[in-house]
Amino acid sequence: IFDAVRLTRRQASTPSTHPWWIWITVVAVFLFVVQPAVTSVFRRSGQGFPFESESMAPTRLNHDYVMANQPVTERRHGEVIVFEPPADSTRPRSIARVIGLPGDRVAVHDGRAIVNDVPLVEPYITVPRARGYRFGPVSVPRGTLFVLGDNRGKARDSRYWGFLPMQDVVGRVNLIYFSQDPLTGAVRWDRIGQPVR
Repeated sequence: IFDAVRLTRRQASTPSTHPWWIWITVVAVFLFVVQPAVTSVFRRSGQGFPFESESMAPTRLNHDYVMANQPVTERRHGEVIVFEPPADSTRPRSIARVIGLPGDRVAVHDGRAIVNDVPLVEPYITVPRARGYRFGPVSVPRGTLFVLGDNRGKARDSRYWGFLPMQDVVGRVNLIYFSQDPLTGAVRWDRIGQPVR
């Protein structure tokens, strides 16, 4: 504030090249056009969440910031969701992929998910599979989901802490709105705006 006042006094004797009404127009356009448009986009996209984990690599990278569409309540196979941690956990909100819906029988063999005795086609998994690893099959109870991280070797998911209650789901992840390399701090511009599938 002090700097602005000092600069204003210094330039008071210099005639302005822009009339006062131009500055008022610029401010009005920002307040009544730009700001409401940006707010509307973010409201439709949902709520933003930082993601600081390797559990969803390569789909989501460490320090991707994602938008979750909160009004969506119908769950579907393969969607990526944000969810609250268990009540007794100190973990922050987490992100995982829905693999099993209520009534499904789920197993994991060599890092690949099998739902109702049918191996899933999972193009989002590019990490080496864990040979010899077996989990399940288990039946998903009513009102819960079975979720897995895409990086099956590093994810702590339903294989470890059990089924996710549907009421703990915060929303469906739909896009990356910001991304930053955790080591260098550089912005990963190529990831900004990418849809989450």
